[in-house]
Amino acid sequence: METVQADDVVKLSAAEMSGRNEEILAICKLHGMKGRNTVEMLKALDVEFHHLKEQGQSAKADHVQTLYDWKSKQSAADSKHKSTQPDEQQFLDWAFLKYMDAVSLQPQMWQYNFHAGRMLLSQKKNNEALKLLQTALAQKPTEPCIRFYTGLVVLDRDDGLGPQTRYAIQYLQQGLEKLLAQLQFPDENPPSHEGPSLRALNPISLLNIQFHKGIFRLGTFLFNPPAGLPEKTMTPEQVLTFSADLAAWALSKYPYRGTLVHDLEWLLLEAHFTLLDLTCKKPNVNDEFISRRCQNLALILKHTNIPICHELLEMQETVCQLRVEKTPCDSNALYMLGLAQIVDFDNETTPAKAKILIEEACLSFRASISLENKPMSGEPPMELIQQKWWQDWKLDESQKAMQQKQQKVEAKQELKLDQPDTKAAPFASGSRPSSKSVISRVKIPSIRGSAGASKTSLSGRSKASEPSKPTRGRAAAKTSPAPSTTAKASDQTAATSSNQPQTSRAPESDTPGINHVSFAYRLGLARALTRIDEKSVEAQNYYKEVIKMAPAVHDAYIEFANLLLKTDPLQAVDIYAKFPVKPIEEQTYNDAFITGEIVRLLMKSEKYDDARLGPNMIAYGKVMGLASIDGYINTLDHKLKTQLLMKTYAGIHGKPLNDPELQAFFTFKHWI
Repeated sequence: METVQADDVVKLSAAEMSGRNEEILAICKLHGMKGRNTVEMLKALDVEFHHLKEQGQSAKADHVQTLYDWKSKQSAADSKHKSTQPDEQQFLDWAFLKYMDAVSLQPQMWQYNFHAGRMLLSQKKNNEALKLLQTALAQKPTEPCIRFYTGLVVLDRDDGLGPQTRYAIQYLQQGLEKLLAQLQFPDENPPSHEGPSLRALNPISLLNIQFHKGIFRLGTFLFNPPAGLPEKTMTPEQVLTFSADLAAWALSKYPYRGTLVHDLEWLLLEAHFTLLDLTCKKPNVNDEFISRRCQNLALILKHTNIPICHELLEMQETVCQLRVEKTPCDSNALYMLGLAQIVDFDNETTPAKAKILIEEACLSFRASISLENKPMSGEPPMELIQQKWWQDWKLDESQKAMQQKQQKVEAKQELKLDQPDTKAAPFASGSRPSSKSVISRVKIPSIRGSAGASKTSLSGRSKASEPSKPTRGRAAAKTSPAPSTTAKASDQTAATSSNQPQTSRAPESDTPGINHVSFAYRLGLARALTRIDEKSVEAQNYYKEVIKMAPAVHDAYIEFANLLLKTDPLQAVDIYAKFPVKPIEEQTYNDAFITGEIVRLLMKSEKYDDARLGPNMIAYGKVMGLASIDGYINTLDHKLKTQLLMKTYAGIHGKPLNDPELQAFFTFKHWI
């Protein structure tokens, strides 16, 4: 029976399937849903079915039931068809077998060895990949793509301990420079007129995620580079900046949404997160600069298309907490932290931890409200001090300060004990660390102390992101590179240090920033309170305050009305009726949702004589069309509300009641 039903789904013509899908999408819009997936479509159809049943429209309810059955069968047939299709990994395995067949037939072709080695590298088979890539490199030693992937294999295999590490860094940088040259001078490589080529034939491109991961791997590896690097070797900040920029560029160029987009977004987040980590480890960095970077990264995390997961939530929490640590009196920073805590609460499965998260979210929003019209500097608000994560961070900072103080005391004692020996004879090499090395070890900067070290980044996702771990665990003082690189870095440090006193003194001399007043803080607090208690009177008061401060915000009306639907639907109508009405020609789908809810609630309560019913029916039908209010028209027709119906038809068509065409239609409907 199921096979016959699945076949019936397939036998529908393209026009019939398109018509049914459009009808389902219209029903989704009617109930404020976007219809982005099958589950949402079925939910909208179910709501429409029960709505029609309540109005006594059995014929239309049966039609909606038919649409529901068809969509559910189509979904089952699609899932069964997809289960029989090979997944992405199988295609990659087939491609690898074809490459190996090509290598076995013509081992002298560098292209075959290169692509087979690149596939082995993606499978983490570094030893086998290095053999094939070295063969390809021997066949064509000047090819940048071969040099790049060979260098990437060397870094992954040797982990920076082998003698070929310096050459691997050069190879990776040459590949990056090749891509930058292609992007800067695209006219030098005009596209072929023979037709589009496969993307696999261009391993150095914006849409090659393996190449992007190689650039990110180079940037993280340069945190502790080996000695003897050439003078023109890039700094890790430069490479990571290029990695973030190229990932953002690739996202703007790629028109589709799929696995590649998610990988590019992950890489963009990892690059920015690592840059933020590296910036925090620098001495004498302005807290305001770090706060701005945290704000920008938090906005990227908020609008990403990556599905919610543990790593994403942990990164968002770390970034928002770091911003609050740097600027604890910034109301916007506390607001963003509250949003992150709400998202954590919605995805937390442990009741005890979820309770702590929602309580801290309320405290964050209350703190942001209490700081309005106050300076962004000063003592942290009491609502922030009461949060557990802040107390843990303060405890870690105090313990770290005690350890540093104890290390300084021990260092001074060692200097006093060793001072006579230094006058008599110098230390033998390696016998005892010098005072300079002790001081540099004591002054290691850190993002957040031990609390920051406990936060795991996205390094667990792939091998290419593993170097992000040393950025938190290793000392910030780099291993001394080549003299030329050191001189170049010292020049840059001197240039920035000359400007640093000006930037650090500017906040002291100027008036500190003032936190602005925003309705978003109250809206966030109201949402957090409703997650604790749906009938919270305090949450309703904050929704009323949001409506007064920002009358054009749809969310406040919708969320506030949803709190009242179960207890007093007519009071929800009163809330919707406060929305400022625009001219009918300027109303949008968001406005139509509110007018549609007013009509639905009044019709459900049988308030046919309510003065708000007619104008809202006209506004809703003007935007959504007559088909959206067809059920209401039939109900009013049965109730003999002819005057209301005639005014509604005249308002939707923009014609007077005495229009000849409308008069003829009204006569046909027996309304006059």
